[in-house]
Amino acid sequence: MNQQVQLDARRGSVVWGVNRFRSDALSSLLDDLLVQEHSGILEQQCNQVKIALGFLVNKATSIPDSRGFWWRTTIWEELQDFLDIYEKWNSHYGDDLDSVKKRKVALRKLRAKRNRIATKIRKHQHVIQSELDLKLVEDMYEALGKLTKAFPDLFVELGAAVARFYAGIEKKDA
Repeated sequence: MNQQVQLDARRGSVVWGVNRFRSDALSSLLDDLLVQEHSGILEQQCNQVKIALGFLVNKATSIPDSRGFWWRTTIWEELQDFLDIYEKWNSHYGDDLDSVKKRKVALRKLRAKRNRIATKIRKHQHVIQSELDLKLVEDMYEALGKLTKAFPDLFVELGAAVARFYAGIEKKDA
């Protein structure tokens, strides 16, 4: 007998949370970087972003061996690549034409990587539902939230995405 498992993507579910991450958080981060594309961000701010993205990658690898095999072998590697590309995005300081051009190229690569992550997540919703829990997603948003609190004027869109995620969890619990 071939039974199909019903996908639970309701507000507050792990599938909902991961979908918010791929469609809202990562896209909002890219929106904020686009705003900064002409000037880049200060080295101290860049280092904080790298740390936050590093925490995000670490959270993605924190699943026990008995669960989350697909996530650990697929998504965390993509997130690590996202971090590596981000480092290239802001390794070009200043507002000279060459630096701006290099940031544009890196932003294009970040978009492609976000799309790759999003596609993998969309194609594996049932795996996400069966192998992950919302705590993982909350931990990832916590890393992003620390970044938005440190630089609220720099990460406006990301801050709004983090707020929408937490508002969605609160509505689920209400």
